[in-house]
Amino acid sequence: MKAFSPIDHGRASWSVLLLVFFVSGVALAQSPDPNAGKQLLRELAGSDDWDAPLRHPKVRPQLQQLLGAALPHLRGNLNVSDSVDVVGGDLTVSGNAPHQGTEEEAVVCVSTYNLEVSAAIYSKGIVTAYSRKKDI
Repeated sequence: MKAFSPIDHGRASWSVLLLVFFVSGVALAQSPDPNAGKQLLRELAGSDDWDAPLRHPKVRPQLQQLLGAALPHLRGNLNVSDSVDVVGGDLTVSGNAPHQGTEEEAVVCVSTYNLEVSAAIYSKGIVTAYSRKKDI
C-alpha cells in the first residue's frame, strides 16, 4: 500500500491515471486459468451490478487481504458507481461516496489475465493505492 497526494486534484485525472497505472502493471501477467478471466469479462463487462466483481469468490478474498480494515471505506467510496467498465482488458469499478464526488472516491481493477486485484481510495486529498505488486 502506498499513499500519495496528487498534484492535480481533478476528479477524472486521478482515477484515469490510476486505472492506466494498474492496468499497465498487470497486463503482461500470465493467467493460471486463462478461461476464468475471459468468463468474468463476458459476465460482468457493462453490467450495472458494480458490486458483482467485488463479490466474486476469487476477488473478494484478495480485496479483504489487500485492504483489511480499509475495505468498508473502499465500499463506501464506491457507493455511487456506474457500470462495470473495461480498461485495457481489465474490469474496473469506480465511484464516490454519496454527495462526496471529488472528495471521497475509489477504484478497483481486476486483471482478466490472472484475476489479480488492485484498488485505490482517494480521501482527504490523498490517494492510497493497494496492490500486491511491490513496485507501485
